[in-house]
Amino acid sequence: MFSPGADPVFPEDLERRIFESAAFFHTPCIPALLLVAHRVRIWIEPLFYKVVTIYGLPHKKARKPNTNFRYSVPALYSLIKSKPASFFPDNVRHVQVIGVPIAEILAALAACNDITSLALFDVSCVKGDAALLELLGVFPLKRFSARANYWLGPGGWDFGHPLFAHITHLDLPGDFNCQGAKWSSFALIPRLTHLSFSEDMSLSESFPTILEHCKSLQVLAMVYSSPAMLKFIVLTTERQPSSFDPRVVLLAVADRQADWETGARGADDYWIAAEWLVDKQRAGDFHDFALRDFSEDDKKELAERELFCQIA
Repeated sequence: MFSPGADPVFPEDLERRIFESAAFFHTPCIPALLLVAHRVRIWIEPLFYKVVTIYGLPHKKARKPNTNFRYSVPALYSLIKSKPASFFPDNVRHVQVIGVPIAEILAALAACNDITSLALFDVSCVKGDAALLELLGVFPLKRFSARANYWLGPGGWDFGHPLFAHITHLDLPGDFNCQGAKWSSFALIPRLTHLSFSEDMSLSESFPTILEHCKSLQVLAMVYSSPAMLKFIVLTTERQPSSFDPRVVLLAVADRQADWETGARGADDYWIAAEWLVDKQRAGDFHDFALRDFSEDDKKELAERELFCQIA
């Protein structure tokens, strides 16, 4: 029983659960929680490093995410040196790299050798870089986002490479050179369930081949950088609704980097939105690709075009 005016004392396991829940649901508060007490730091610090963003020098495309969990390359190497060798493999699971040459961070990635989700945004890499491919091949990667030229060597598409052994979600942002592409080779990725490309409707001609050969594929998405671009594509492209596979969706994602981090922290990202749209299409609620973030006027205009029964 508490005496009047005394601070409540919780059992340690309950106290830990409270702090871990606060860290999970209010991620920006983690730096402050680390200062509460030594025991709290022990509980919470692994959550602090579960998702890590590495950024380079600013340039016109690379945007720093709105997070307290980003590190410059020198800061990251300094941090790695300050921790036990087992700390990063034990705790880091999701890594996002923005605007950094791959050669500068190979050693840092190697120190986080249990990564399950990796995104490479606006980074430079030698085509088919052997060191990168060898390193990624030992990661238990399930989600991978990168331009295709990072892993396409002189011999073309090698989806039989070990780096694809556990991949379920594959995102290929940016321009995609599809000359001579063997689209059926996506079927070589044994666990692939989600695949996305960016802003190139010419790639949609390959979708029937991909869908035919990738029997386990649940989502095939084309991701646009703005609702305006997506609206333009839908309104200027004639489609036959009966020809569409319900697994194919179009989405608008204004900030790919922020969306990646949202998903890495367990919240709904564009993959979740795509799954929802696929379910709607399977149920017959949509006749065609489904869109988000349009105004009511946009939705009315699209409905009049008979592209949709309903628009989210």
